[in-house]
Amino acid sequence: QRGAILLALIGTMVIFSVLGAAMLSFVNSSTFNQVTSTGSTRAYYLAEGGMRYAGSQFKNAGTDEHIKDNMLESLNGHDFSMGSDGTFHLDVYPYYLKTTAVPSGTTLSTKYPGTFPLTPYSLPASGYLKIGNTDTTPRYYSGYTRTGSNVNFTMSPALTGFTAAVNNVLPVGQASATTLNRLGTLTLSSGAAAFPPVNGTFTIGTTASTTGSGSAMTGLPNGLANVVFAYKTRNNNTLQGITLSQAPNQAFTAAVPGSAYITLMKFVNVRSRGTYTPLQASRTISYSVPIGWVSASGAGGKSQYTGTFNNAQELTDHWFSTTGVLGSFAIGDVAGNNALDVTGTSSPWWDVFGLYERQSLITFNWGSTGVDLNQSWALADHLLSYDTQVKVRANSQDYYAIGITTRVDSLGQMYGVSFLRANKEGVSDRDGIPDAICPTIDDCGWLSCPQPPMIVLWQQTPANTVRWLAYKTLTTADGVVGNNKRLVDWSTLVVRVIEADALQFNQGGPGTTGTLRYGDIITGATSGATATINGTPILTSGDWASHNAAGWLTVSNVTKSGGAIQFQSGENLTVAGVVRARYTGTSRQKDNYIRVYYGRTANLGTANANPLDNNRSGYARLAINGEAIWPKDDVVDWAAANDYFTLVQWNDNLNLDGGDTRLGTGSELNAIIRTDALTTPSSGTFTGPEVGLDTWGSSSTYVFFDDFGIQTLAPGQTQGFLPAIQQ
Repeated sequence: QRGAILLALIGTMVIFSVLGAAMLSFVNSSTFNQVTSTGSTRAYYLAEGGMRYAGSQFKNAGTDEHIKDNMLESLNGHDFSMGSDGTFHLDVYPYYLKTTAVPSGTTLSTKYPGTFPLTPYSLPASGYLKIGNTDTTPRYYSGYTRTGSNVNFTMSPALTGFTAAVNNVLPVGQASATTLNRLGTLTLSSGAAAFPPVNGTFTIGTTASTTGSGSAMTGLPNGLANVVFAYKTRNNNTLQGITLSQAPNQAFTAAVPGSAYITLMKFVNVRSRGTYTPLQASRTISYSVPIGWVSASGAGGKSQYTGTFNNAQELTDHWFSTTGVLGSFAIGDVAGNNALDVTGTSSPWWDVFGLYERQSLITFNWGSTGVDLNQSWALADHLLSYDTQVKVRANSQDYYAIGITTRVDSLGQMYGVSFLRANKEGVSDRDGIPDAICPTIDDCGWLSCPQPPMIVLWQQTPANTVRWLAYKTLTTADGVVGNNKRLVDWSTLVVRVIEADALQFNQGGPGTTGTLRYGDIITGATSGATATINGTPILTSGDWASHNAAGWLTVSNVTKSGGAIQFQSGENLTVAGVVRARYTGTSRQKDNYIRVYYGRTANLGTANANPLDNNRSGYARLAINGEAIWPKDDVVDWAAANDYFTLVQWNDNLNLDGGDTRLGTGSELNAIIRTDALTTPSSGTFTGPEVGLDTWGSSSTYVFFDDFGIQTLAPGQTQGFLPAIQQ
């Protein structure tokens, strides 16, 4: 009996031992599963943090989209440490390319700003590309060679008319004819393999034909003439689930003609791998990311329009035929390229023989383009800033007044900037140019009195009276007039008008943080007031490196209360928490700050970093769909690579209103005219014509204009990552 009890006890112990061993296995398994799950979750969050880091770096890389692309490329293939928590690794696969040289001839050199995209992406053996932001007609390529991320396309026909070395290159497919509706489908007859499998955006252009023209799509809602579409998925060559990118719930109908060009907008696949170091847990997430305009805290990109006056339709579509128009205009061929021809002028009613003042004026219909001046004006708190330019030809005339008008309103008020050479009052004076816009250089009484050539800033009032405000005399050294005083063909005028409030500052610097720059958001360290810098800071003394820069900051979107600027006298001005200058307590509201630049088609000397000298690169006449070149937003960025213009330094002899003045030191010495005579409204809706092309004089009908351009600020907007699909 005692032995039986012992056997039972031993059996019980064995059973409990087996159960304990089994329970230990379950506990260990549960513990390890929990640890593995925690590590995987942390790796996931690291990967997600990598994507957010990439989006933030891209968005905040500045206002120049090419700088943004360089930032994106710099992230590709790199590891980023989060200390003891682990790392994330980024791989960037862009579905667009960038040119690596000025597009010219039959070879287009490009690269992907990252790694060549993964399957199912493939670049068609032949097809179409959109080169640059203003290229309206896609270019055909018959083949290509690829080495890694570098691609050389064989173009047919040869490329001409481009001037910028770095341009976007977007793939273009062609559509089968269809009626497109919200959540509908669009089948591509070619080029589909270059489109991402999910979450792409695109635009619809004209049909392809032997002449490069065709029927545009119809039936879109009002105000969406240049709409961007989005699609959910690509099933082989069909885009599915199509919506309006900025209004996905809005219904629409669009008749898409056969062979219409379908341009893929900028798109990138970002793969972020997070690694939680303590457990060596790793997760990779793929993000399909369209790139487009997103909200920003400061000034964003710029909307641009370039017109080469290629045909009569361009004149009809984008220029007014009656509003503010004087004289008549037509499209005419000049040296193998079309241009805007002045065919008639307007004279005072009493000048029945047209012997005295004669003028032509045509105003720009900005509402027909993507340059929305009303939006720019409204977003900048009712301040309107822009750049505009044109090339001119006077056909070897001795006397001329040709240029650009700005701040044109319905009352006939305007500023004008003109290449001008006049023959002042005299018996033989029949130049038809009003003496009031001709600065007093020489006055020969009743004798013929030819004046030197010059660039003149002038103003016209509602009473149709005009007068000059400032001028610069020109010599052959400037490269835009010859020994005979005649204007060099296709000389360029650029006018930069910045409408701004202004804050006077001192103690600008130090050198370790650089200058205050266009687009910076400044904050008052005491008041908390903010403002966005909308132009190069205007120095009156000192320099940034010595921490004694002083001058004016031109700004928009200033914090105000009851119309009063809320910055406090003597407070520090910070950018991203770093003290950059001090506010003196003096401010101004709603002035125009005018800068003028000039250039020519041929090189002059050796280009350099000095905007004031006459050494610069030639700015050739553009071919169809060429892109305008612009002066840099910040004068500190002026370099040999972008030195196409000379900044006008106004002569000491001025004819300004009281309170108006000439500003600028250093690289902008005497180059800025500040005036408050003609400013935009402070409420309502902006509808003024604003910009025009103008001539004065009896030689007007010998004048041609070409390569008109305008760009305006898009405050509150910058290129960034649109909502992504995560896989």
